[in-house]
Amino acid sequence: MDQAVEQADEGSGPVISTLGWILIGVAAWLLVAVLVGLVIGRMIRLRDGQVVDPPVEQPGLQIPVQNRGRRPEQDDPGQRPQR
Repeated sequence: MDQAVEQADEGSGPVISTLGWILIGVAAWLLVAVLVGLVIGRMIRLRDGQVVDPPVEQPGLQIPVQNRGRRPEQDDPGQRPQR
């Protein structure tokens, strides 16, 4: 990290090398990504607070669904279909 900042001339101030600019760019990118993530997360939490939860259904009021995908003779897993 000693090479990241070099002294060019007496009055020009510090000069940042390529590695320094890369590190500054990565740090800025991470900072922006974290800020955007926090803002989006906050917006989602606020929106979730506005949505009304659907009423919870009582377990006894559910209508049983018939098994329409299998034929009755194939209900036994040990039984093979006849050909």
